[in-house]
Amino acid sequence: MMFAFIAMTLAGCNRPSVIETASNAQAIGEGPVCDSVFDRSQSRDYLKNLIVRTVTDHRDSYANQPDFFRKNLVILGFAELRSNKRDLVVYLSGSGYCGTGGCKGYIFQNITNDGDELRYRLIARIRPARLPIVSLDSTRNGWNDIGVAVAGGGITTPYIGLLSFDGANYDSNPTVFGVPQVSEDQIKSPIISDPGIDTGQCRLI
Repeated sequence: MMFAFIAMTLAGCNRPSVIETASNAQAIGEGPVCDSVFDRSQSRDYLKNLIVRTVTDHRDSYANQPDFFRKNLVILGFAELRSNKRDLVVYLSGSGYCGTGGCKGYIFQNITNDGDELRYRLIARIRPARLPIVSLDSTRNGWNDIGVAVAGGGITTPYIGLLSFDGANYDSNPTVFGVPQVSEDQIKSPIISDPGIDTGQCRLI
């Protein structure tokens, strides 16, 4: 079933659009909003600032770009990539952030201590990133491998590329030569995909 969805998702991905990277980008953008996910407004504002600073290589902040999340599609996916921790996967689509090969993705390690405010550390910049992004059963250095859709940018047959954790960071490019292609039985669960599949993902606005 998951691979049937992946085939449907990737079927229209060879278009040069800089906005759509899935078969129904509008539906993904109209999925659940993240406000209900956060216990405190400080957590939401922290994540917004973290993402803007990461995307701009620390040259800007959310305070200076308050419309960033309304101008761009930013989807959050929470995944247990290691035991007892909910790490964060971010998908970013928008003018200036996408090309024919896809858009941008980020993986953040949850470094929050019990009782403290939410904190994350960047451990991957995925370029290019397409949907779906999935968690795999296989692991490396204690972390689940990640699968990222690959299509467009000269790729004639869409597939899911495998990214592994090297002990400090995840691999960053699912399109490079030698990256393993994922089979259906390797997929553990979707992280960010079609909103019709219950992933817990949400749009940050």
